[in-house]
Order: sequence, then structure tokens, then C-alpha cells
Amino acid sequence: MPTAVAEQSDLDEVEAFWDRQESQVVAACRRMWAAVADEDERTRETMRQSIERTLSGIEDAADAAIGGTVLARRSGDEAGISWEQAKRDLEL
Repeated sequence: MPTAVAEQSDLDEVEAFWDRQESQVVAACRRMWAAVADEDERTRETMRQSIERTLSGIEDAADAAIGGTVLARRSGDEAGISWEQAKRDLEL
């Protein structure tokens, strides 16, 4: 497999992984919101802020992972670890 194709494949896999992670976090946030839907405004506002921080965090993590992958590829960083190794290290 040509290097450019392999690199794109790795990037596609990283993006797909983070898409799945984001979907799971969004589903969890929906459940959290549903749990406080009938609560007072202060409780809902606290949960709303928590959900916003959670969603922002997962988006930032995904952007950093994808951006890091792209930058490593562009710089020819051979010292980095493979996506497969990163998943093993993170027990994913």
C-alpha cells in the first residue's frame, strides 16, 4: 500500500474513532439532560453548563487528536507511535 494511502487510512481511522466517541458523549449528555428536565431552573442551568463543558472537551480532544495526526504526518515524525499502539496504550 502506498504511504499516502496508508496515512489517509490512519487518519480516517482516527476520525472515525472520535466520531464514535463524540456520538457516545452526546447520547450520555442527552440522558443527563433528560434526568433534570423536570427540576428547577438552577439545577437545569448547572446541568446545561456541565453538558456544555463536556461537549466542548470531547470536541477539543477530537480536534487535538486529528490535528496531531496530521501534523505528525506532515513533519515526518517517525518517533511518534502508531494509531494501533495508541489505542492499545489507552486500552480502547
